Amino acid sequence: MMQRASFSLNSKFRWHEKIFAIQQISNQDQVLLKSETGNFRTTTINDLLSSYNDGEINFNIKNILPTRNETSLHTVTAGRQLNDFSEATQKHSLRFHKYIKRLLQDGPISIDRAGIIDEKIAAIAAQLDDANPPHRTTIFRWYKKYLASSCDRLAAIYQFENRGGKNQARASKEEIEIQDKLIEELYLKERGASVEDLVMQMDLICRKENQWRIDGNKLRSRSRSSFMRRIKQIDPFEVMAARAGLAEARLRFCFNGKVPKTFRPLEIVEIDHTPIDYFVINLVKGIPLGRPTLTMACCRDTKMPWGLHIGFDDCSTEAVIACIENGVKPKTYVRELFPKIQGNWPVFGIPAELRCDNGQEFHSTTLKIIAEEMGFELAYCPKKQPNWKGSIESFLKTFNYQFIHKLPGTTLAKYYKRKDYDPLKAAVIDFNELNRLVHLWLIDIYMNSFHRGLGCTPIEAWRRDAE
Repeated sequence: MMQRASFSLNSKFRWHEKIFAIQQISNQDQVLLKSETGNFRTTTINDLLSSYNDGEINFNIKNILPTRNETSLHTVTAGRQLNDFSEATQKHSLRFHKYIKRLLQDGPISIDRAGIIDEKIAAIAAQLDDANPPHRTTIFRWYKKYLASSCDRLAAIYQFENRGGKNQARASKEEIEIQDKLIEELYLKERGASVEDLVMQMDLICRKENQWRIDGNKLRSRSRSSFMRRIKQIDPFEVMAARAGLAEARLRFCFNGKVPKTFRPLEIVEIDHTPIDYFVINLVKGIPLGRPTLTMACCRDTKMPWGLHIGFDDCSTEAVIACIENGVKPKTYVRELFPKIQGNWPVFGIPAELRCDNGQEFHSTTLKIIAEEMGFELAYCPKKQPNWKGSIESFLKTFNYQFIHKLPGTTLAKYYKRKDYDPLKAAVIDFNELNRLVHLWLIDIYMNSFHRGLGCTPIEAWRRDAE
């Protein structure tokens, strides 16, 4: 138990839904109580202790009545148990008691010039196996608390959990206003000042102002961490827009894992190219043919592949048209050309919108005529905003890293990862075999793999939404 709550002079508590303060304690354990309304009542210490044990008395009230000069003849501790506090508080309080108890065995603790107290502290620390013993000034501070509490052995309970001003500003209103003004005028500007510059500037302002202020009213500068905490309270988008421009802020914050909502399959189809990190060879002549280019279109709603084209014509209009033709038509050729593939590719039809980037092949007159005749819209993404067609970007990355890079002959995405590996020597698959493996991976693996964004497999999402 501890001295925070006790039946002593001027202590205040709630009893029978009324607040009382102890006005006087006599030698016969008689107690005079005064209520907040000014009424007096007499009782005994035993009655108070009995009511406390029954849970009728609550000491969790701040004393607001004026103190008196009378001294108490009885002090009965009635507070929280030590095990009610945090582990750090318990450890500190027990450590305090061990040092004070051992030092008091040789009499009252006093300051000495010969350093005897330091030797005693070191000896106690060795007995307790304490690698970081308290300094003598700490011992004197503990001893002062111990005497002030009428030698209560747990008087030095230090509530570590209550340290700091929780949810309270340590700076004055004027200091916060100066800090906010510097952030607004210097930091939230294009090519604005750094946080270190803000600290230096506020230090100069405080020094200038403090020349004419008395000691109790001087301004204190703010630290770098204080400025950082203040800046973090501002919307990150606004900070980026102010320092780097609105376009850069939109580019950084526009993609957060969400995409525009679609409500049916083929409402939006995204298309893009990627060079396949793979060398194919001509089996007849035994020479490498180079790296083919994959043109792929994907349904945003279901993440299902809509159409594809693999060829050596790079990012051309012909490749785009071939991909669109493959997407519009039913994929009946899969069963004929690749009979060992177990699944099917049910996706076909005309999309409502074909979303693409600003490549020259997507702005061709031929493609615009095809879109007009077939009845779908061509939508072009803004420059440097690939999130507008994030589904196809994510798919192409999955295609390369989870499929192509695992095949012999892959060139790998990063040159430094090749080391002694020579893709030209490892290339052993011709173009037709590559085409078969791509369809096999798409139909039997990718379409039947769980997609975190969908919460199911792409083929399940297509069947569900297509109904």
